[in-house]
Amino acid sequence: MADKYQPQVKSGTVNLKWGTDVTNDWDYEARKFITNDSSIPVSTSYKYLDPVNGKNGGTYTTRIQVTYADGSKEVVGSVTFVVPTTDVDKYQPTVHDVMLEYGADYSIRKDFITNPAGYFPNDPILSQFEWTSDRTEFDLNTDSEKSFSVTEPGTYTVHVKVTYPDGSYEDSNKFKITVLPSQAETIKVAPKASIFSVSSSSALEYYDDLRSTLVDPGFFLTNASALPEGTVVRFNGSLGSTDTLGPGKYEDYLIVYFPDGSRYNTDNFIVNVK
Repeated sequence: MADKYQPQVKSGTVNLKWGTDVTNDWDYEARKFITNDSSIPVSTSYKYLDPVNGKNGGTYTTRIQVTYADGSKEVVGSVTFVVPTTDVDKYQPTVHDVMLEYGADYSIRKDFITNPAGYFPNDPILSQFEWTSDRTEFDLNTDSEKSFSVTEPGTYTVHVKVTYPDGSYEDSNKFKITVLPSQAETIKVAPKASIFSVSSSSALEYYDDLRSTLVDPGFFLTNASALPEGTVVRFNGSLGSTDTLGPGKYEDYLIVYFPDGSRYNTDNFIVNVK
């Protein structure tokens, strides 16, 4: 069949919209550039032999290979595509590995991208572009099904998708973000005993910034001196009161709220109020 038929390729160049994939776009399938396709058997297939990068400005010439139903093949000509130059061709995002505290605030542009301020068009690191609709955008993507979270310690392999004001976009190189363990994991606290005795004249909690907290965490907890400033420790249930308690035995546990947003629940214990 390759000896019998002579497909003809349309001459001239074709302008592509940025981002077009000619191998998967029906408007640019190779068959459409065969001027006498109607005289070629419908079972014939066409494909481009050379790559066309629709996300990189430039001129690309790709040959068309024809495959017939009998298995014979031939290269019948070529098509030249022109991809417009965009911001993707002008800028190159650079990244670096990062270590973050558990629960930390972060900025993709400031903390992960190493290019200097003002490098990108309408760079949001500059205050005048921080909230404009035509700024360069940065989105963090992981290379696995697990989403990145500052409240889930571990190491993540990620990349940043950079979208420019002209609508073109690209992915940065891959890099790693390590989220450190929380304070709840690293600062080990536990009840000093399984039973405590206190006076009924003593209030065990007081209000601090409209929430109750232990008067003396060190009375109940081991390693209380290691608790960072801003840690709140309070009872969970029956002992959770800033009032003095009547005599009796109370079972409860403590919740330790750390400044990084993590928390830890102790084992239950008994408080004997006399």
